[in-house]
Amino acid sequence: MSYLIVLFFLIVCDVTIPQKYRVPNENPGYCCWSSLETLGRFLHIRELYGIKESRKHAQPYAHKVNGLVAWYSPAHVGTAAAVKDQLDKLGVKYDLQYEGNYDKSLIHKSVDNGLGCVIGVHHGYPTCDGPHALVCTGLDDHRFTYVDTNAVEVHHYQGTVGWFDQEWSGLTVVVYPTVRVKP
Repeated sequence: MSYLIVLFFLIVCDVTIPQKYRVPNENPGYCCWSSLETLGRFLHIRELYGIKESRKHAQPYAHKVNGLVAWYSPAHVGTAAAVKDQLDKLGVKYDLQYEGNYDKSLIHKSVDNGLGCVIGVHHGYPTCDGPHALVCTGLDDHRFTYVDTNAVEVHHYQGTVGWFDQEWSGLTVVVYPTVRVKP
């Protein structure tokens, strides 16, 4: 009996993002922006509607060091700095954890509160062999679940925590609705 309760608890704790809110990725790779818009639609954050499309017309992002431009990244690339800048401009409330910080507490907080989050991974197998962004919908001691904007028709992917620990870059973005609306 206790096994059934634990299994039920694990399934219920995952965030389920219905198909109608998922925004597909496009070439050359708007995965971070598609993932943010997916969460925005799921959480009814209107400021995020159309963010992927708007990045198609954006200028390359200028990364600055000590006030000077150090390098540029293409507008479609969702670096932490570009995401922070874009969310600030849109007035979206968010928490952002940078690459290289492997504290999972922000992910657990987002899942526990029914929000989900965007995470960066070094390799987005099975749909991408390079850096990728995913919508994390669950994480426990054994597995994590996620939506991949490269395959929005798949209900949810499930991976092992071993794979997650190896591939997660540390990048985590949680967006918050101004008024919590039950999806």
